[in-house]
Amino acid sequence: ALTTPSVSWDLGFSIATAHNYIADLGGIPSISLGLPLQTHVQGFPIAGYFVKKVVSAEADGSNPLCDAGAGNAPVSCDVASPVFVGTPIPKVTGAFNTTVTLFKNLRLFGLVDFKRGHRRFNADTWIRCTVFLLCRENVDPSGADPNFLADIQRGADFQTVNSFVEDAGFFKLREISASYTLPDRWAG
Repeated sequence: ALTTPSVSWDLGFSIATAHNYIADLGGIPSISLGLPLQTHVQGFPIAGYFVKKVVSAEADGSNPLCDAGAGNAPVSCDVASPVFVGTPIPKVTGAFNTTVTLFKNLRLFGLVDFKRGHRRFNADTWIRCTVFLLCRENVDPSGADPNFLADIQRGADFQTVNSFVEDAGFFKLREISASYTLPDRWAG
């Protein structure tokens, strides 16, 4: 904080981290949360995203190959196992705020917050592209990412949706305000 007779300035900052993993499932290989892409697996974060991750495909999205895990060559997505691609729980969260008070009456305030290190399944885009076929890539696939086209074409296979599991991190201006305190003598 900085304080002078006519100006006061306060700063605030908070940060938190969260890391988790499942130590033991009691011999159960995995537990799905209803959607097969979000699963509890021993040694991985709670409710981690596990998908068949397309790593290459023809220009039109055909003949996709999927990630077969660390150190393995890509395999046909029909036989590939889902691989871990992220967690829905933010690894880092925080906020920054500042208040400037001028002449003891005018108060300016701002608040910014952020979350990083997590992912989310974009169901809106998945439905638009795979169910209703309303993506630009459905109408004109030329120039589109072949891996995305493969994910669209395999959209009914709920485990091949890597293109729809997106970075969910953000940095947002949450609040900005100005307030003025009237002199006490005006209240009478």
